[in-house]
Parts: sequence; structure tokens; C-alpha cells
Amino acid sequence: MTKLINENMFDRFEFQGIWSVKKEINPENWIPGKLHYDSGNILLEVFGTLNVSETSAIDVLNFEDYESVFGFAQTGENIVLSTVSMIGNTNSIPGLISERYQVSDMLITNGNFNKVTQRQYLSFFRFSLTDLNVWLPNNMLTIKKEPKSGKQIFEVKKPERKLLTSFAFDGGNFSVSLDESGTINYPRELLKVNIKNETGLIIEPNSNAVSMLQSTKIVNETAKFFTVLLGETISAKYLQGNLSNGLKANVLFNQTYPIRSVERESDLRITPRYNDVEDELPNSLTKWFDMSSELKLLADDYILTVTQESIIENTLINLTEGIESFFRNRDACLRDKLTFLFKRVPNEILNRDVLQKSIDSEDDFIKSLVNTRVYLTHGKVRPGIYKDEKLIIATRILQLSVRYFLLSEIGFSKRSLQSVGADIAEIFHTRFFNNELHF
Repeated sequence: MTKLINENMFDRFEFQGIWSVKKEINPENWIPGKLHYDSGNILLEVFGTLNVSETSAIDVLNFEDYESVFGFAQTGENIVLSTVSMIGNTNSIPGLISERYQVSDMLITNGNFNKVTQRQYLSFFRFSLTDLNVWLPNNMLTIKKEPKSGKQIFEVKKPERKLLTSFAFDGGNFSVSLDESGTINYPRELLKVNIKNETGLIIEPNSNAVSMLQSTKIVNETAKFFTVLLGETISAKYLQGNLSNGLKANVLFNQTYPIRSVERESDLRITPRYNDVEDELPNSLTKWFDMSSELKLLADDYILTVTQESIIENTLINLTEGIESFFRNRDACLRDKLTFLFKRVPNEILNRDVLQKSIDSEDDFIKSLVNTRVYLTHGKVRPGIYKDEKLIIATRILQLSVRYFLLSEIGFSKRSLQSVGADIAEIFHTRFFNNELHF
């Protein structure tokens, strides 16, 4: 039986265990159950009902949200589940109620609870973010041809680890490395090759061990960085590490953002290629952890428009609020702040032809953005307010402009982002003008 601590976090798995809302698990307060893990979705199914009563094992725990549930896996590991929310119950087993709970994250350790809670410090940790392994490179497999026969030969290399950069964050100094990993399964006949790219990132503290809380902060900040870079929702998937007392620990996260519609994602997915930004990625990641408070406010407002489903009016308000926050030290109105931001935006995004054909001239575009913002927040009607299709187009242009501005502020050059500009131009010239872009 595979030890749970060694499970591949890219795969789907489930395991039996006993569960309790009390740290001290004993026959009086535990119930059997099964935990299902599916690459970011964590579901606990218990056969009975969780109980917090000191005296009775039949009192029902009536909650919608609970901080921690403790478990002991059939394979011997201890489990801590965080933020557990009940999502329903069924009579799947005759005479016994089965309750289901959604879990935000899960800690797996081969040590007991007391040791884990007393010393939750990691000497290093490896983590993965949703879909990031698809974008990151993996050179484990190369295909060559034999000179004489012309047959294809698959060469499998050992996983490589590449130091990317160092950064300071939350009072500590850390280094981050790209860790190429994966699994390759193929028969001798080479009729079918199954390749899984499991490339992740490794963070190591340069001096003292890093706390579990601090490591989670670093993972979340890194997820924000890649959300801006890739222009799509990126959230924590799992975190693996060695505790400073020699124990292993795995933390699995439920996806923190709602799934956006495939149609919206496919229309707005404008992602730079890894090879285009590879040289500037280390320096930009370092700058991300050292950004000013003003730039952080703008980044958080942009990320909100990407990760959360919202009406288009709220997207425009969030973006303009972020712009005002970034330029708050300038004695200027919103119109002047927008003008300054757009000076940093290349022609592919703020395309003059696009503006003239679909909205207005650049000056009228900025003026109408301001008037629309005033109308949405204060109800004051001014000339040139955007509505309906024009509001959608104007807001998406503003969103792309803010993203490009953020990337340039943390060190990405126009050269490295050329693929983004080209893709943006293609979207505007085809989907907007042919009425194929849906939101």
C-alpha cells in the first residue's frame, strides 16, 4: 500500500481514515470516513456525523464552517483538515447517514499532532500552482532518431533543479528554484507514451527555517505573480516540505478561486511563452516581492478582476480604483493618471485603429472612461458614458493595459512581451470587429 505522505499530488487519490473534531482521537469521538483528492478539489465523506460533545457521541455537530478536523489515515499518517464546510448528506449506506464536507486545505504528516503543532517550521518546501506546470518547461524527455534505422529513440534524463533567483520577504531571505520533475510511462513497442509534467518551484530559506504560515504567504504571493504574468487564475495547488524536526509534511489546497467559463477563458487567454520571458523572469520575480505598497494595491485590484466573476461595471471600478491608488502621490485627476498609464502601453494594446473603429479617439476614450466611472460610482450623468458593448470593449482594453503596465513595472521589457502584444492585436482585429468576442 502506497504511503499517503508519498502520494503524487498531481494525481487523483482517496484514502480511508478515522476523523474527529478533537485533536485526541479515541474510539469515543472518532468516526470512519474517506477523503477524496482530485488535483485541487478536496472532499471528506464521513459515515455518520462529526461530533464535539464532551459526553455524548450521538449529538450532531451543526456547523457550516469549522476550523479544523483531525484524522488518522489507514496508512499511518496524521491529517489536519482546515476550513471544513458541510455540503450535504445522503443515505448511501443502508441505515447510516453519509455526510460530505468541502475542505480548503489538508496537512499530511508522518509525525504526531503534538510534534507538528509545536514545530511547524520547514527547512525547505516545494509547491505547485494550478496549470503552472503546463506552462513551465520540462526537458526530461528528448526524442532522437537512430542514424541507420531511423527509429525514434526516447531518452529520459534525471529531473533537473535550476536556481532562478533570491528575494527578501516578510523579514526573511529566500531562494527559489525551478524543479523539473515528472513521470514518463511507455511500453517497449513505443506505441503509446504517457508524459506528466510535474515541474514545480522550490523555496529555501537562506538562514533559519520558514514557518508554515510564512511559507503559505510566499506561495500565495507567487500565485499572484503568475496570475498577472499569465493573465489567468493561478492558485496554490499543494505544498510539500520537510519539517525542521525531521518529519515530512504535505499541504494540499483547494482551488481558492471560482472556475470561470471556458468561453471567457478561451477568448481572453493571452499568455506569453516561457522562452520569451525566461531571461527576465528571475529579476521580475525578485521585484515582485519587493514592490511598493502603491503597486501592490494596483496589482491586487487587477487580480480581483481576473480571479472573480463580476459584472463588467465592477471590473471598471476596481481597475480605476487601483490606478488612483498607484498614483495617489501625484497631484492629478483620474484623467491625467490614465493618460500617464497609457503612455506606457504599446500600440498593440491601445491600438488607435481599434479605438477609432470600435470606440473613440484616444482622448475621447480616456474622457469617457472617467465619465463612466463617475456615473457608476456617483450616478452623475455626463456626456460620452460607455454602455453595453462599448463598455465591455473599453473595460477589457483598460484591463489589458493595467496588466501590461504591471509587468513593465516589475521588469519585463517590451521585447519579452511581444507575443502578448501580437495576441492582443489578433483578438481585437478578429473577434471584436466580427462580433465573436463574448463575456
